[in-house]
Amino acid sequence: MTKTQAFIRYIFFCIFFAIGIAAIFLSIKADEIFSLYESSSLHEQTVAANERLVNLNSEYDMQLETIENDPNIIVRLKGLELGQQPQRKETVFPEAPDEIIAIAKEALRNDDNLKPAESAIPQWASRIAEPKVRSGLFFAGAALVLVSFVCFGTVSRKKREDPVSSTEL
Repeated sequence: MTKTQAFIRYIFFCIFFAIGIAAIFLSIKADEIFSLYESSSLHEQTVAANERLVNLNSEYDMQLETIENDPNIIVRLKGLELGQQPQRKETVFPEAPDEIIAIAKEALRNDDNLKPAESAIPQWASRIAEPKVRSGLFFAGAALVLVSFVCFGTVSRKKREDPVSSTEL
């Protein structure tokens, strides 16, 4: 066998063996990989929720500070929050139809910032966690390792004939 052929066999052996071992590793560690991505996703969602709470707290602090500085704001907000009409004779207050108010309330409820983030678990990680896929991945990896040893392993050299046995015949 020439050096080129031996090198090509070595390359194929390395490729098949590496892919086989990687498949076996993934099938064995599938649960740990899935839980790693799941906990990472939960951590990101918790951090985002905490960030929203910090923002809400700062907004509420600013509103409370504004109310403390200007007590007339409570009188103005009373009409909005309780649905009472303001009692000022010299001012005209516009009225919005109930349909527009309902649409505005629905838009505020459907705000994208308030929705939790989607799960960041990759599809391949959830797929390899399934039992059938895990066993298939394990057996495919084992088959690749066997193929790499059988087809691309070391070549058995021909046995040299013993010079003593050839002269006896």
